[in-house]
Amino acid sequence: MTDYSGMTVNERLHVAGVVGAWDQAAKNEDREKLTEIMNLVGLEDQASIIIEAEIGRWRSHKPK
Repeated sequence: MTDYSGMTVNERLHVAGVVGAWDQAAKNEDREKLTEIMNLVGLEDQASIIIEAEIGRWRSHKPK
């Protein structure tokens, strides 16, 4: 298992090789997949906060 301590969320996603899956899940507002990814990179305790922030970021970039 990878030691993610001291890494940012983005660093964890890159090391785990799941950036593409994360972006797609956020774009689709797939909270179940996003939670699965957060668990994979050791952020299960902070998952809901991170997920809602990421979905909000994607929503703010959608064309009106």
